[in-house]
Amino acid sequence: WKQRADQRRSRVQAFAIQEAEMVNKQRVEDIVEEERSKLAEEELQELRSEIAEQRAASHNREQRLEGEISKAIKTLQEQEARSQDQNAQICAAAKKELNRCLAKRVEMCKSMEEASARLRSALSAEHADAMVRQSEQAQSELNSLEAEWTQAARVQLTRELAESHKDAISRQAAQMKNKAKREHNEEREALRE
Repeated sequence: WKQRADQRRSRVQAFAIQEAEMVNKQRVEDIVEEERSKLAEEELQELRSEIAEQRAASHNREQRLEGEISKAIKTLQEQEARSQDQNAQICAAAKKELNRCLAKRVEMCKSMEEASARLRSALSAEHADAMVRQSEQAQSELNSLEAEWTQAARVQLTRELAESHKDAISRQAAQMKNKAKREHNEEREALRE
């Protein structure tokens, strides 16, 4: 009887030890799983924080780029306004010079008319007519030369103004395009990393 009781006691103890080991094993697994969950949550929070920082940095870069573009546009507008002012000044100066030439032409015509009148009264009719024809021919040649000079000056002035304005806008636009492209590439590289 004692031997059977010892055997039963041994089986009960073995079963208890087995149960305790199973419970400890399950507890260890639960602890490991809990630690893994905590670690995963921490990594997830770090990843979220990093993404938020990257988004904030990207937003700041976008705002800075927009500010620079706005500033460049404002600079272009100011330059265009100054260019228009300069063009207006140049045109005003050219008009003034043209008016001066026309006034001088009128004065020359008046002087030539007065000379012709004096010639008519001082010379014979035949001689006076010849001098008048020569005067009219000289006046015609003068008018032709003056018209050619005025047209050439206008064409040259228009060409120089157009080329200057076009070159300034092209250079500014190329600089803005290259800068925007460089900022965009840097942002893409940052997001890819």
